[in-house]
Amino acid sequence: RIGVLWTRNQQLKEAFGNVSGFTAPSQFAQYAIVPLLEDMDKMKKFIRFNQAELRSAFGMVAVLLKSAGINFLPAQGGMFLWVDLRELLAAPAVDNELGWAAEEELVHDLSESAGIVLTPGRPCHAPQPGFFRLCFAWNKRDVTEVALQRLVTYARLRRQEIAKEEPLRRNLFKEEPFTSSA
Repeated sequence: RIGVLWTRNQQLKEAFGNVSGFTAPSQFAQYAIVPLLEDMDKMKKFIRFNQAELRSAFGMVAVLLKSAGINFLPAQGGMFLWVDLRELLAAPAVDNELGWAAEEELVHDLSESAGIVLTPGRPCHAPQPGFFRLCFAWNKRDVTEVALQRLVTYARLRRQEIAKEEPLRRNLFKEEPFTSSA
């Protein structure tokens, strides 16, 4: 993979210039990519194609998530989106160790039970447990669709489990007002 930073922002160029020595592609890769980057007609065509593919992939993902009642934050020109799975956590989605442990448990269960891998929110600096990063542009469309169908099925079954546990959950996680014994 080769990433290209294309910007007029001088501060951004300087910031990336400080780290580019550690992340530069090989000389062979640079030699191969330079002619492509210099051909503006090809670049414009590629960018239009890439944008159309990203838009299409995002559209498919958005339709499936919406139809399943899974909330998400739409992508803003990238290949990831935030999926809100807080309702599927085994503990309240609060920024504490219990909440983050519940997120890790959900990551493991999604992998083991549904055969899907989502990036948990904690390493991505999510504000609270239960948000996951979903990449919709890496795999082929049919692979992404299968993974999303698995997520939808998992969410439906997990919601059913939670509904059965709801009276217990309400009692366990209910916040009692603090009262002094004095």
